[in-house]
Amino acid sequence: MCNTCDTTAQKWVDVGYVGDATAIVAGYLAFIQSNFDSLEPGNLEVVFRGPDDTLQHWTGSLGTNIDWTRNPPFAGNIQQSGPALVQGLVDTPGHLDVMVVLNTGEMQLFWRNNNILGNKTWTAGEIFRLRHRPLPALHDPG
Repeated sequence: MCNTCDTTAQKWVDVGYVGDATAIVAGYLAFIQSNFDSLEPGNLEVVFRGPDDTLQHWTGSLGTNIDWTRNPPFAGNIQQSGPALVQGLVDTPGHLDVMVVLNTGEMQLFWRNNNILGNKTWTAGEIFRLRHRPLPALHDPG
């Protein structure tokens, strides 16, 4: 279920569900209201892991009802989607960034260039690997 704030009436408004019947969520929702492709207030952007281990991206344009658009899925081998979608400070209006956990246990950044009007392409960014190091031995003098 999705709520949005009506700033004129200063109250929260129930606007239904994210996406449609094809939006099957298998991970955490990463949610933001961007200022990309629209005037303020901007679109609602949602990214989550689908049941096929890909990332799903939905865009909702605001109005009386939210009109949801399913964008092409991107990335694969996703174990868990992140609960945060960030509109960064790179360029204007700022790229969208999301971090996920891969099935390998590594974390990876994905980002979308918002400087290109209508761009729906996500780019794979850095992979963050965990380095397992043995714990130092503790000396017991007693």
